[in-house]
Amino acid sequence: MSIYSRPTVVFQLILFCILSPYFIHLAAALDGGSSALEYRAFVEFLQEHTLFIIGSLVCSYSTWKMMSAARIFTVLLSLGTLIVSMNIALAEFNKVILIMCFFYAVTAYYLLMVYKEETTSAAYNPLYSANTIGQRTDYDLQCSITFPGETLSGVLTNWDSAGCFVSLDPGEAALVFMQGELEIETRLDGVKFRESGKVVSFFERGIGIRFTPKANELRDGYNWNDYFKIIDHRGFFPRSKKC
Repeated sequence: MSIYSRPTVVFQLILFCILSPYFIHLAAALDGGSSALEYRAFVEFLQEHTLFIIGSLVCSYSTWKMMSAARIFTVLLSLGTLIVSMNIALAEFNKVILIMCFFYAVTAYYLLMVYKEETTSAAYNPLYSANTIGQRTDYDLQCSITFPGETLSGVLTNWDSAGCFVSLDPGEAALVFMQGELEIETRLDGVKFRESGKVVSFFERGIGIRFTPKANELRDGYNWNDYFKIIDHRGFFPRSKKC
């Protein structure tokens, strides 16, 4: 899958992973009464904790790619960091380091929960594979996508309140260039529902769309929120939710 736009939590989690090894160095510096900014001590720390540095890089890369395994890698990195830091703190019962460990754990938990919520959203999950044969969805929820000067048709394969994934009909334009702002129109019982958004991902003749809340607050008529409530009430669920 090609990702064109990443949520903010991805960058926050990458920063967290990069700074996790430094957290151990900071705890050791506080326990030893030295400066965490001392160059020689920092170099020695890097040499002694190569495994944490490698783990930090692996976590950062997998998070950037928005892999599901990124959560597992980050959990392992966070647990390792906490175990080493707690051992340093309990050796002399350093309350400052213990408080730091508490806030580190809370931050890790919060970032992982938000990251899971963002990466499992419909805009990044088409719910079909490159080897899918036949229909890519259980429902015929037709829609049309309007870019500046061009309109394409397709069908919804995944959807939630904040976005959707659309598999465009075969023979449509070269989708790899379909980026930026757009307008999606869905139809139900002769009623049209319009919403503004932007392309955030691309996969196998399909695009992930993230809606633009501020732009849609000023829109007249029916919007995606109305459409989503209706199909949810009628029992139209994406494959992942049904499972």
